[in-house]
Amino acid sequence: MFASFVRFGPDGRTLAVSMTDAKNDHRYVALADVASGKVLHEYPGGKQFVSALAYSPDGKLLASANYGSSGIVCLWDARTGKIARAIRSRKTRTVALAFAPDGKTLAIGGSQGDEPPNVIELWDPATGQQCGAFKGDKYDSVYGLAYSPDGTTLAATASDRAVHLWEVATGRPRGRFAGHAGWIRALAWAPDGRALLTGSTDTTALVWDLTGGQRTARPLTDERWQTAWEDLRDADAVKAYRAVWALVAAPQTAAALRERLRPLAPAEVVKIVRWVADLNSERFQVRDRAVTALEKLGRLAEPALRQALEGQPPLEARRRLERLVEKLPPPSLERFRQMRALEALGHSGTPEGWGLLEALAAGAAVDPLTHDALAVLRRLPQRAGGMR
Repeated sequence: MFASFVRFGPDGRTLAVSMTDAKNDHRYVALADVASGKVLHEYPGGKQFVSALAYSPDGKLLASANYGSSGIVCLWDARTGKIARAIRSRKTRTVALAFAPDGKTLAIGGSQGDEPPNVIELWDPATGQQCGAFKGDKYDSVYGLAYSPDGTTLAATASDRAVHLWEVATGRPRGRFAGHAGWIRALAWAPDGRALLTGSTDTTALVWDLTGGQRTARPLTDERWQTAWEDLRDADAVKAYRAVWALVAAPQTAAALRERLRPLAPAEVVKIVRWVADLNSERFQVRDRAVTALEKLGRLAEPALRQALEGQPPLEARRRLERLVEKLPPPSLERFRQMRALEALGHSGTPEGWGLLEALAAGAAVDPLTHDALAVLRRLPQRAGGMR
């Protein structure tokens, strides 16, 4: 009998181990209590060995996949030992699983026969529906996956023996790091998101600096800061990622962004709230006028629409809200710049940067800027000892 994968639960109290009993041809996942060593649950492993395990951030779900299992990923209830959901991806072999830090997305990596291949699939574990995919370039398999601590970047080790970074919000590549002579089998982020550690079959472990050498405060001239600001909205996510770290290192960034990140005016907020409420009006003309106005707003209306959906509106109003959400246009480059600027504030670790995030997060709930700032704040590490 041997173990192929070991995963600690988020609270460190449980341990998931994939076991193979070659003598009895038995494969399963054992969930054990760390303190006592008692096995709490056993999950069947299928006909082939378990090739991937991942805990959800809240520790309630344990995802498992088997090598050659036709893309099936099982989501187990870690409290009861029963299966909560099965996801059928398009993978012919699934060898990598990773939950986003907020637990709302499960990334699945492996290999399949598509051309070009969707080497990474993104799924909603709550609904079992696919919500995205990242396509490979000159490689057809992914062996390891790991989200950055703030959830903005997904790292993948691939069959080209390199590490690939993906910007989660845009689905675009953020960088590629190559240097191992063998396959990369281990992947981990530094807690501050500034470095990656990889381990390879070539018997080496490498640390990758993701900041481009900008690990300490480095003032920028006004011209260079403005260039970095413009690069934040570039369609090239590699260039934009470099700009994020340039802003992180610049002491003047928080003050400069305070002038550039503008919340919605109170009058605009009032209009959006009224239009969303009008979607439930008994008068057709009022409803029609609200739909037209919200469609023109595009992504500016998204937080208000989703907030209304969460409030369990009447059936007809829900259908109108859902149709508006479905028709939302893709985020603009300007929205990407805003999100990347907030990412830089989160990485800054300074009282000024985090203070600005708190101020922006205190805005109107229907403002996209408030929505994005809140998301960044929720992912920040504890402040104690966290600021530089």
